[in-house]
Amino acid sequence: MSRLLELREKLKDRPKADYDWGAEQLQAPPTLPHSDIKIRLGGIFSPGYEATYRAAWQALMHRARELAIPILYLQRHSLELTVKDTIRMLLDIRAEMRLGYDVFDIDASEKARDMADWNKDWNLVHRKHEFDPLFECLAKNLTLLELPAIPPDFHQAKDLIHLLDPGDGSLFRYDTVGKTRSRSFDRHPDGDPKVARLSDLARHLDAIANEHSRVSERGEGPVSFLDEIYQYSMGVNLNVEWAVRGMEKKTRDGEIVWSVEPTARVGSNTDLDSTLKLLPLCLAADVEGQRFVMVQLEGTNPYAYFLARERQGELSRALWLMEYHTNIYFAVKDSLEAKGVDVPW
Repeated sequence: MSRLLELREKLKDRPKADYDWGAEQLQAPPTLPHSDIKIRLGGIFSPGYEATYRAAWQALMHRARELAIPILYLQRHSLELTVKDTIRMLLDIRAEMRLGYDVFDIDASEKARDMADWNKDWNLVHRKHEFDPLFECLAKNLTLLELPAIPPDFHQAKDLIHLLDPGDGSLFRYDTVGKTRSRSFDRHPDGDPKVARLSDLARHLDAIANEHSRVSERGEGPVSFLDEIYQYSMGVNLNVEWAVRGMEKKTRDGEIVWSVEPTARVGSNTDLDSTLKLLPLCLAADVEGQRFVMVQLEGTNPYAYFLARERQGELSRALWLMEYHTNIYFAVKDSLEAKGVDVPW
């Protein structure tokens, strides 16, 4: 007798609910007819991924008995996205600090602007799904920037998930895993099932979304975990912006004199792709013994100007001026045209 027939013989006299629980609920009709569902994805008003996954698991909680595993997957993915988004914010801060240091000598610690370490963390965020290395990466970047530690709700949510799946979340996605194709969760009638504390996990995730990720308006209310990071980011960005605005003012006051010159080649340290072509002419000026150039890439937005510092014939990492509230290009253009010099772009 085949194994399938043996199994049927063993189960034929047992109550159906012992091995087929939840089937009736899972066969419930969809809320809308399939022909009526048409969703436009993308666009500037689309909600973020984390918010949509959070809304999805919250909407399913009332059917937790039969939908526990997809709910757990959504909860886990919501936390993973939050952790990764936070790491990316910290890496953006470090990149901005490196940019300010390279172009304007704005002070930044050597560890914070270590690009080899930055690249390692960037790759980790985009390749890893396990919480342990992601939490280690998050904690390290917070320490580098002297920001507050990870709030307890993050750790408590992670620990509840790890009780069920200490890995990359595969147990919530597949019935069997690994080369041995072992069951994700024991389904034997006499086995030892794991208990998913969905409500406790939901409380910690709600706290992360509502208390720790809230950005206060006009400085009102307590400062959240995300608020601290956001305010730090704004401070780093403003340091660079003020440096650019200072150059703009000195240009309008005639203290900085610009000229049209051949473009220096892209340096190995620049964030401009060396395969892209710079326009052959640039705008250049000497500022307190330092050489600054304004360049533009071929075939790009006509207002996509980049400001870099030239060292030994190569360009440093470059500021994309559209990211800052400055009119330095027009100040340079006006100063040159006032002397009868044609601006090449």
